[in-house]
Amino acid sequence: MAADKALVEVHGRSMLDHALHLASEYGPAETIILGRPEHPLGIKDKEPFPGPARAISAYLQTIVQKCHILVLPVDMPLLRKTHTDALLNCPTGAYFEDQYLPFAAAVEPGLEFTGARMKELLSDLRINEIAVPEGWRAHLTNVNTPSTLKALNAI
Repeated sequence: MAADKALVEVHGRSMLDHALHLASEYGPAETIILGRPEHPLGIKDKEPFPGPARAISAYLQTIVQKCHILVLPVDMPLLRKTHTDALLNCPTGAYFEDQYLPFAAAVEPGLEFTGARMKELLSDLRINEIAVPEGWRAHLTNVNTPSTLKALNAI
């Protein structure tokens, strides 16, 4: 899509607002928006336009104590807490089969990252792939094209 996907509206709200709303359902946990230094919750990427894996791994290098993280994509406006709870219920973390985002992980300081792709990042984090439950596939749809956007707005 030519537009900034974070600002594209689905059902009257930006996709970034959808992701922030989902994150807020977890209470007072820290929420960070990578690559959005202009946003109150945003931080600047270490390098310009690094791609998600490199942006996430650069941020994870700054972690100073063991923590559990939930990484949400900005372009899945139908994602709900039920879906992300399934990831968080795996003690070491998880991601859905054939979907590198969203994911949950237990992260320790000093973890080394070996690559620039999401598949490599998830391998370095040693998290599990889990099956997508029946009926969830539509909720895990990325908005990457105008036709997908139109279809989601019609739901």
